[in-house]
Amino acid sequence: MANVKRANFRQRDDGFEVSVPSGTLNVGGGSLAPMDLMLVAVGGCTALDVLSILKKMRYDFHMEVSVEGKRRDEHPKIYTDITIIYEIKGKVPEKALLRAVSLSLNKYCSATAMVIGKTRIHYVVKLNGKEVKRGEKKHLES
Repeated sequence: MANVKRANFRQRDDGFEVSVPSGTLNVGGGSLAPMDLMLVAVGGCTALDVLSILKKMRYDFHMEVSVEGKRRDEHPKIYTDITIIYEIKGKVPEKALLRAVSLSLNKYCSATAMVIGKTRIHYVVKLNGKEVKRGEKKHLES
C-alpha cells in the first residue's frame, strides 16, 4: 500500500500558506521559492539520514551541510547539478562517516533518488576541516 502525503495550498496575497503533515510554511510572495525548497529537500533528507546513522553509532560530533544548485538557463529551469557538502567535526572515524554518507545517498534519501534522473548529484565530505572524499551519486537501478 502506498504511503500517501498531501500538501494543501491556501492563497495569501501573492503566495501560499502550505500545510503538510509535518507543519506549515509559506511559499512564494517573498517567502521560500519552490526551487529553493528542492535544495532544502535534498539537503534536509540526506543530512537527517547521516545525523541519525552517526548518532546511532554513538559518535560525538557536530555537522553542517551545505547544498549548492546549478540551474539551466532555459525553461523549465531545472537543477542540472547539485553539490552536497558535508562538514563534520568531532570524534568520528572516517570509515564510519563515509559509510553513513553512502547509506544516505544510495539507500535511504528519497529526495536524491527523486531528482537523480535529471540532476547530477555531487558530494564532498570533510572531517575536521580536511576533505576526505569527493564523488558523484550514481543512478539508482529500478
